[in-house]
Amino acid sequence: DDGLAVDFVRRVQAAVAGGRHPAGVTGYAATGGGDGYTVLLEDRSGPPCEIRAGLTSEQYQATFESLGNRGFRLVDLSAYTVHGEDRYAALFEQRDGPAQVARHRLREGQDWNTLNVEMVTHGFRLRRISGYRIGQDDRLAVLYEQDGGPPSVERIAMPHSEFKAEVVAM
Repeated sequence: DDGLAVDFVRRVQAAVAGGRHPAGVTGYAATGGGDGYTVLLEDRSGPPCEIRAGLTSEQYQATFESLGNRGFRLVDLSAYTVHGEDRYAALFEQRDGPAQVARHRLREGQDWNTLNVEMVTHGFRLRRISGYRIGQDDRLAVLYEQDGGPPSVERIAMPHSEFKAEVVAM
């Protein structure tokens, strides 16, 4: 619902004006079938920020490009599905940083594997990942940064038992 997204963004903007800064955002399919949103706010000031919610795939891509051209960087993203359509919530901050590449609607298999190899080859690291489903297809929305840090280790489409064992082994 566009009205709910607009109201959510206004509330976050009011919190920012009151001295808080968003640190994360999540969009989800709410009870009753509409969009729902949450934001993590910290009691601190921060760089100028923009938050968006309820975006379609096309709106998300256009927002990433438009805000990027104005010096904003994607710092958090959330992909989810409502009524069979993918939606996106995103948090941007106006600050300097390394090159970024964001992609969405990636299939977990070859689409993501191909992109990941290309990104790692060019010195990019995976910084954010959000899994979701369109119909029967598992999809990913990802954010890479070219920051030259150590390579990340990704685990995709793990059954719960394997995930739990992996976390315990850390």
